[in-house]
Amino acid sequence: MKFERTHKNIWAKFPKEKKRFVSEYAGYVIPVLKRAGAKKVLDIACGNGFGVSLPLLRAGFNVEAFDHLSEAVNACTQNAKDEGFKIKVKKANMYKKFPYKSNYFDGATCIQAIYHGKFSNITNVFSEAKRVLKTGGYFFATFGRFEDVIFDKKEKYPYFKVQLPDKKIIKSFLRPDKKEEHLFYYLSKDWEYNVPHYFFSKKELKETLSKYFRDVKIKEVCMKKDKYGKFWLAYGKA
Repeated sequence: MKFERTHKNIWAKFPKEKKRFVSEYAGYVIPVLKRAGAKKVLDIACGNGFGVSLPLLRAGFNVEAFDHLSEAVNACTQNAKDEGFKIKVKKANMYKKFPYKSNYFDGATCIQAIYHGKFSNITNVFSEAKRVLKTGGYFFATFGRFEDVIFDKKEKYPYFKVQLPDKKIIKSFLRPDKKEEHLFYYLSKDWEYNVPHYFFSKKELKETLSKYFRDVKIKEVCMKKDKYGKFWLAYGKA
């Protein structure tokens, strides 16, 4: 039976995975939080922890985290313990009410995760992040870029380009949602097959985030081994 590359399967079989489904952008987050004097930080949709939770812990922050997968909760908890850290990791869905009291955190992150839902799901994360943050607390997230979706009349489906480890460039096709213009479903059966992905234009992202946070900043970031793997990194204050 072919191994399906899903978050659940990766965290269960490879809890110490450091490449697949592990974000690269904690380095943008930590300096901002340090300058702000942040102490308690929430990692939303933490995965196995190597993307954000562990870098935050190593940097001296008090970190709490949650994920909707038990496999991720177990992996993150164990990986932190193996490095000598204590971390409270809960099982919860980011598209529902967060299991934390209001005005509790100095910062919150949702890196390479928030876009796996409809627009209303994503704005729920914005609303809940704002609720659990103290006034002036920072919220960070990365988003797929609608600007990278290619609509080619020669192709049945829109797509975006992906650079493989061997440098080969391929087309990753997307099935458009029937109701939401910026919502798509991956068609590659090797990678997150049929999983929803919402792609924001920079303008839409700025307008939407500004309804929940102030001093919103957005920059383009790119994956180290894929020159086409671009995201919007955005952050703002509650």
